[in-house]
Amino acid sequence: MLAYKNQAVIYNFTENFDIPYKESNAIFNETKKWLWACYYSKRDPKYTDIAMTIDDSIIIIDKMWHTFILFTRAYHDFCHTYFSRFIHHTPTSYQEKQLRKTRLRTNRTETLNKERKERERLLSYLYDTLGKHTIIKWYVEYREKYTPAIVLEKTKK
Repeated sequence: MLAYKNQAVIYNFTENFDIPYKESNAIFNETKKWLWACYYSKRDPKYTDIAMTIDDSIIIIDKMWHTFILFTRAYHDFCHTYFSRFIHHTPTSYQEKQLRKTRLRTNRTETLNKERKERERLLSYLYDTLGKHTIIKWYVEYREKYTPAIVLEKTKK
């Protein structure tokens, strides 16, 4: 799966973001790893409870995923070739965001503790399946290098 290449996706990404081709290619590879993690989390019974959520730390992976999805045939074929199913992208809905706000207002501590445990479970899963290097790259390097503000700055107008 990591050997899969798609220059059209990477070139499109570089047309939309001021990120060099080589770095964009690396982000594409990390996105493929994210997609694998989404797939695998549903295959192994000990991980089916994992909430595969993208936070600000890995927003750049989300941006690459959006770019890949735009190439619908290639994305469809990639998913079916490597996962035998389509990996859907489901953004947080307005209703889910409102529900979170309500929960924070009514029981902030419990809500934040639950979210912290979910994030710890996700990070533990990613560590177990993709390794320490991936955790560092995504949640340390990308968190600093591609903050939402920086991604916005790098977005070409």
